[in-house]
Amino acid sequence: MAELSDKARKLFEDPNILFVATVNSDGSPQVTPVWTHVEDGYVTFNTAKGRVKERNMRRDPRIASRSPRATTRWRKWTSQDASSR
Repeated sequence: MAELSDKARKLFEDPNILFVATVNSDGSPQVTPVWTHVEDGYVTFNTAKGRVKERNMRRDPRIASRSPRATTRWRKWTSQDASSR
């Protein structure tokens, strides 16, 4: 796993929204806004058992995410492609 840069760590530790995209069983995208946190070097977010996002990640761990930085009035973006664990 690559370590987060200081800039990326600050983005995910600050109160910013991360849009997480998972894949529905029919192949269509499902996007959810979530708050983020950094825990043990991983970017984390919360979901509840039984929610669409949680079911999708159990079936297919691939996710994509995008985070607009609130401090720049949504002008700058950070995007990631990853797998849930």
